Amino acid sequence: MTQVAVVRALYRYPVKSMAGETLNEIELGWHGFMGDRRFGFVRTNEMVGFPWLTASRVPELLLYKPRYVNDDPAKGSVLVQTPDGLEIELSDARLAERISQLYGSDVYPMRLDSGIFDQASLSLISQETIAAVSGEMSRNLEIARFRPNIVVEQLDGRPFAEDSWVGRRLTFGTSVDAPAMRVTERDIRCVMVNFDPTTVEQDARILKTIAQQHETCLGIYGSTERKGRIRVGDIITLED
Repeated sequence: MTQVAVVRALYRYPVKSMAGETLNEIELGWHGFMGDRRFGFVRTNEMVGFPWLTASRVPELLLYKPRYVNDDPAKGSVLVQTPDGLEIELSDARLAERISQLYGSDVYPMRLDSGIFDQASLSLISQETIAAVSGEMSRNLEIARFRPNIVVEQLDGRPFAEDSWVGRRLTFGTSVDAPAMRVTERDIRCVMVNFDPTTVEQDARILKTIAQQHETCLGIYGSTERKGRIRVGDIITLED
C-alpha cells in the first residue's frame, strides 16, 4: 500500500454532455457518483446504436448548466441554466425544443438510474497530467475540457503517473471502510477535448497532440469497488 495522491477537485454531470457541478464531497455508489450523468437527451431519429445526444454533435450543450434542486439526486428534480440565463426545469418542453432546434431534429430527456456513460462510471486525471499537456500545447487547458469526476495532485509531482494504476485499487481516505475504485483502463479521448467549455470554440490540435504524444489517452477510467463518501483533501492509497 502506497500513498500516491490527494483529491483536489470533484465533479458531477447531472445531464450528459452539459456542464458539470463542482463539489466538496460526494457519495460514491455502485454506479459512480450519486446523480452523475443520470439524465440525457435521446435522439428520436436514432433507432439503433448510441441514442444519446452529445456535445460532439451539438457543442452548445456544454454551455447549459444543470444542478439538482436538493441534495438527494434520487428524489430531486434538475434545473438547467441556459446560455442566455434562463433557469428551466429539465422536464420542461421548452428546453427540449431549444435542444431540438440546435440539433436539427427532435430530442427528449430521459433518466437512467444506472447512469449514461460512454465507457465507465468513474474518471480520474491528475493536475500534473493536464499541466504537462498544456505545456505541449503552449496554452492553458481547462480541467472542464476533460470532464473528469476526480482531479488529483500527485504526491511525487509526476505527470501521467495515473497510467500505471490500471488494474489496481485506489482507496480514498484512511478509514478502514474508505471508498475505493478499481482502475480498469486508460481514458481514450475523443473530439470533446477540442471544445472550449466556455465558448465552444474548437481547436483540433488538442486531440491531435494527445493522439501523437499519448496514444490518444489521458487520465484513467474505473469502477466502484467499495461505496462511501469521497471528499476534497482525501489521501489516495494505491493497492494491488
